[in-house]
Amino acid sequence: MFQIIVQKIFEMNIIQITISIYILQNKMGPICSGSKKIQNGEVIKPQRDQPLITQGELTLKILLKNIKLTLPNIKQCHVQFDMGKCKYTSPNHISMEFQHFWRASYESQIKITEQDLKQEFLQITVHSANVVGKAQINMFEAAVGPYHFDLPVRDINIIGRISFDLKITQIIEANIESKEIECIIGSSISDVGYNYNLRLVTSNISFVSEHSETLVNANYQNKHDRTPKSAMKSFKSFNESQTQLDQSPLKKSPLQSVAAPYTMQWNNPISMIVDLPLNELYNSAIQICIWSVSKFQDKEMKRCQTIRQRNINRHDSEYLEIQDHHLVGETYVSLAHLDAALDIEIGGSRYIQLKCESKTLWHHGVESGTISYQINLKTPPFLQQTTFGVQSENGIHQIINVVGQIEQVSVIELKQLNEEFRKLSTTVFKIEHKKIDVRSKLTARQDAAQQLQRLEELLNLSHSQDLKIFHYKSQQDLIKAQQLFIQISEHLIEYSNTMETIDTERYYRCLNQVLLRGELTLAQMGFFTEIPRKVYNQKIQVCLNYHQFLINTLKIVLHKIIQKDPTKGQKEFITRFLVLSYFRLPLFRVKFLELIVKSDDDPLLSETRGTEFILEEDPSNIDKQTKLNFNIFDWQNHFHTYIQGEQKAIQNQSILNNILDDMGWKENIQHRSSNFSFFVEEWAVYVRTILQTKQIPWQDIPGYRTLTKAFMCELKLQEQITDAMSNALKSLLQNQNLLNIVVHLIFNKTNIYDGQQTAEAFDVLNMCLYTQAQYYNSMPSYFDYSFFLNGIKLVLSLSEHDISIAKCIWMLYNNYSIFPWDFKRALCEMFFDKIAIKVFLHWSKTVRIVFHNFIMYRLCHNHKNPALKNLDEDALAVEYTLLTRPQKQQSYCDPTRNQQNQIISDFIYTKYFRFLSRMQSLRQDEQAKEKYSEPATYLEKMKQKKQRLSEKNKFYRNSFHETESKEGGLQVMANKEESIRDIEKVVVPRQNLYRIQSTKNVEVTMEQQRYIITSYKEFQETIKQYNEWRQSNIKKLITNTKLTDEEKQNIQLKFEIPVIDVMQKIDRIEGQ
Repeated sequence: MFQIIVQKIFEMNIIQITISIYILQNKMGPICSGSKKIQNGEVIKPQRDQPLITQGELTLKILLKNIKLTLPNIKQCHVQFDMGKCKYTSPNHISMEFQHFWRASYESQIKITEQDLKQEFLQITVHSANVVGKAQINMFEAAVGPYHFDLPVRDINIIGRISFDLKITQIIEANIESKEIECIIGSSISDVGYNYNLRLVTSNISFVSEHSETLVNANYQNKHDRTPKSAMKSFKSFNESQTQLDQSPLKKSPLQSVAAPYTMQWNNPISMIVDLPLNELYNSAIQICIWSVSKFQDKEMKRCQTIRQRNINRHDSEYLEIQDHHLVGETYVSLAHLDAALDIEIGGSRYIQLKCESKTLWHHGVESGTISYQINLKTPPFLQQTTFGVQSENGIHQIINVVGQIEQVSVIELKQLNEEFRKLSTTVFKIEHKKIDVRSKLTARQDAAQQLQRLEELLNLSHSQDLKIFHYKSQQDLIKAQQLFIQISEHLIEYSNTMETIDTERYYRCLNQVLLRGELTLAQMGFFTEIPRKVYNQKIQVCLNYHQFLINTLKIVLHKIIQKDPTKGQKEFITRFLVLSYFRLPLFRVKFLELIVKSDDDPLLSETRGTEFILEEDPSNIDKQTKLNFNIFDWQNHFHTYIQGEQKAIQNQSILNNILDDMGWKENIQHRSSNFSFFVEEWAVYVRTILQTKQIPWQDIPGYRTLTKAFMCELKLQEQITDAMSNALKSLLQNQNLLNIVVHLIFNKTNIYDGQQTAEAFDVLNMCLYTQAQYYNSMPSYFDYSFFLNGIKLVLSLSEHDISIAKCIWMLYNNYSIFPWDFKRALCEMFFDKIAIKVFLHWSKTVRIVFHNFIMYRLCHNHKNPALKNLDEDALAVEYTLLTRPQKQQSYCDPTRNQQNQIISDFIYTKYFRFLSRMQSLRQDEQAKEKYSEPATYLEKMKQKKQRLSEKNKFYRNSFHETESKEGGLQVMANKEESIRDIEKVVVPRQNLYRIQSTKNVEVTMEQQRYIITSYKEFQETIKQYNEWRQSNIKKLITNTKLTDEEKQNIQLKFEIPVIDVMQKIDRIEGQ
């Protein structure tokens, strides 16, 4: 169905054409020797006699810009554009080289029918002292063809050429209607009702629809609120018990939260009608917002009150009745690729169905649920321009600028890249402009997809392991390669948004590969050494082209930065190019750093007091290669200085100034939204990729301090740390010196009595410590361990939220191996002296299981010493003190260092062993109490036992009389009677002989005694799992007989421990 509709649209809009290639005369000549432009032999001739596509009067938005004129012997002139219903006259321009360029642009709107459009012509007149040249083009051909124009300007004795961009966009009426909306909320629901609405978000403004019907939460009950029965709808739960809970409102609290996920479904559609330009529609997104209503009043009563207070109509009163809304979740549906959606033409209108079965809902950057939707978009027939090609007096042409004599380049991959690029350009031109049947069109799209895939593979090739770059035998080969990469980039960025039916995502993947090419870095593009004059001129031309590409692409990217719901490849490209522009366009970097600083709103970073902000490595520790790489980021002195006097560079700089003055993108940067976090993440990755060294002099990276401080302020301001911020923080922590500041900041902003906030804090800390282990496998030498330990102690001792305690131990479990020995000793001493009893006998099974795994896989496995015989921890402490006493002369390679670490290990294991011994004793005591819990029952059992023993002794007496002598028998009987008398005196169970007394034992509360037996059973199961895990890993060592015993012991300590997932559930506090 989709292919048939596309073919029909092509038949109605694109006329019978022939193909040829035309060379623009106003373009610059070859950039280096042998450069040329490839042309085929056909040209496409538009026809204006095709059937009418639209009906009635059309509203067209016109944008005229990028006017260039080449006219011999004319030093001063201006140009007039007459489009019938609107006219534009450019300012006078003076050029001694007879090449004129106008920076100004012109916008207007006209209303005209399609029939009149076919008869209207754009008249172009060049004026000097008098008219010196004229040109014209049909307005209908301009409205359906490419927006690039190159026309001859003729007079009696003068022939020149004029080029310009004329974008004609039809303003259409878009009808957006939601058919089915169903969302699943993963968190608790506590408000009275829930509804949704739609927003059409464009680059400049947003259009908001009405709210849907309100689904009332059956769990909500408030005697002060009157809920209309007509609005009462039940939420559907995922488990049967919660469904029953929905049917009967809770009576304990009007704001009782329910932990199970809920699904809400709206079947009544809501719609909105918006008039907007076609290009704005394609660059916009539909935002679906789920709202909670905390107050609900009777509609009729509210409406009457509203109408009395204000003279408004019924429709407005319905909007005002629900003003107390709170956002629950939101998602965006991009309209950038409508051609990929189901498209049906009915009754002269175009219907596009947007449908998704499951999409993530977000609330301030945090995932809050999922949503499925079906949204219909209805538009009238419209005229639309194409992108690929250029219009001239002969028709539509394909322009393919490639580097000549590429077959002489020493790199084979470059030749293959050039050939695939030519094939792709020809295929795209064929799809956009040539009238072909459905089967041929599908074949062309498949060819284009294969060519894009091959292009991506070639762009990913490299002769170096560090950067993606080929090895070239000469400077000329490098210049040709650079020009080819620039031309490929220009093609990809220009047509990535127009060729939806090919593979837009692959377009962006190719673009990302080009941006990573080493040929386009400052090391290859910059001027560091003297080069021959001929090569210098060629390189200047390449730099000018690259400068133009950077500025033109920056304009596109800054426009896209506010676009919602970008694809993965598009988002990656936008972020990566902003980082490149940050380093390669110094003026943009200055403006960017100004925008992210909020001097009035940013908090004071007290976490940096007493230390130098972002301490750096000693420069003497930085290798020579890193010092040489400082110039890699100095694009101003090694690139821009050499091209700033060129005419093309001056024009590009003027365009850049206009871009930097635009307020559209500045607001997004000033807000430091998720795009800022994406930028910071990619920024740090780019720096490490370029420098290719472990010790990076971060203080010498342009803007590092300002960028990092702005991010830290945002981290402190935000109540919730989003996924984007977490990833950016992980990337910044490649600088090990930031860890101490981050830990202080996270702990200072966290309320330990807020379980969810505390759990999120330990998620972030776990990520930070994991990053340290990944990059450095150790902690910073100046890390504040006392502050870190105190924060852990506060959470474990004061918090009653199970998720907070479990997350804290989970963080220690995951990162225990990177802690130094002294911190391990202090941590375990704190645990076993004060905390262990609480968490081992905690009411939450989650806490108990996490702690069991911690002491088994981290403490027992790492510190168990079979040769340890002395379990006296005081003696070990004395021995350690003697070994670590201050000395005048000390050595880093002190042979007693390993002995000190072994003493700490033995000390930890001793603590662990004593704790388990006490737990075993408590379990035996508890089992005895359960066995003899009732005094009467216990006394009865003792009497029965005494009677059985008496009967047994009577039997023994008779036996002894018969078989033994009298003296021997009496002696045996005396011993038996004595043992019987001892048994009769027993009134309590005997003490556990294995109990080890401790002077620091923490008393077990009555509440904790309930969980002694349960927790010990769970611990026995953990021991069983640990033994199985250990045996499975040891088998791998047995097969390797070449390892020594010491090497095997070290490998055992590095076994990959099992992964523990702590459930994110609602905090529970056990009732007193």
